[in-house]
Amino acid sequence: MTIRRNAVRTLVMIPAFAGLLAGVAAPLSAGPKAPEQAADSAKNHDKQALKVLDKFIIAIGGHEAVSRIKSMSQKGAFKMPAAGLVGTIETHSMLPSKFVVKMEMAGMQTIAGFDGDVAYSLDAVTGPRILEGMERAQLLEQADPHGPLHYRETYPTIEYVGAVEFGGQPAEKLRLVSKHGNEVFQIFSKDSGLLIGVEGTQASPMGEVKTVTTIKSYEEFGGLRVATVTETNMMGTALVSEIESVTLNDVDPAVFDLPDAIKTLVEDAEPESGG
Repeated sequence: MTIRRNAVRTLVMIPAFAGLLAGVAAPLSAGPKAPEQAADSAKNHDKQALKVLDKFIIAIGGHEAVSRIKSMSQKGAFKMPAAGLVGTIETHSMLPSKFVVKMEMAGMQTIAGFDGDVAYSLDAVTGPRILEGMERAQLLEQADPHGPLHYRETYPTIEYVGAVEFGGQPAEKLRLVSKHGNEVFQIFSKDSGLLIGVEGTQASPMGEVKTVTTIKSYEEFGGLRVATVTETNMMGTALVSEIESVTLNDVDPAVFDLPDAIKTLVEDAEPESGG
């Protein structure tokens, strides 16, 4: 099968936003900050915006439902309708911050992840890479199953932008800036309180790329509402993720082991011990 150049370029982008495509619309947090640090961050937190985020937590099942999650697996289909391509996608995450996503499409496999130390991507176009800088930060911001509970710690800046219409429904738009300087706009349904859209810029081997993601549906798994159908538009291409199954608290830790090609990069990067 011949794949259009634009489709191949888009496949290279997958590690940068794979977590979001799979419905993991939650940022990374290594845990609560000390009280004085949390207070400093809160200076840039708009009270109206925090009310929207609190409503979102209730909408997906509440604090208790999210707190019960120690690990999560999601499996489903990944589509590029304009190119007529269909593949598979699966993600696994585990506290405190391990994450891996595997995607196969048109005979090409893409893997991206974080084993608690090394952030990486591996695909047929760019080969094995250890992610650094903003690419690493953006991948990690999608890795925590408890992400919705950690907005205040993850984002020093949380602002209420205003009432908007998104996807034909009334919504509220927030601007969030992470401690890494990553700016993202999140859009929540006025009626349900659910996150229905995300606008931002993703770092990639080809530079920064603007993305707009629409979350089209949620389903309940174990008392938790999870985004199951998302559509991300970037570089003139629509990418659709349809999650078919979600399992909680049964992830095998071995799925986070580094691929051999990444292990080789890590070993080559380690300084030789003196003799």
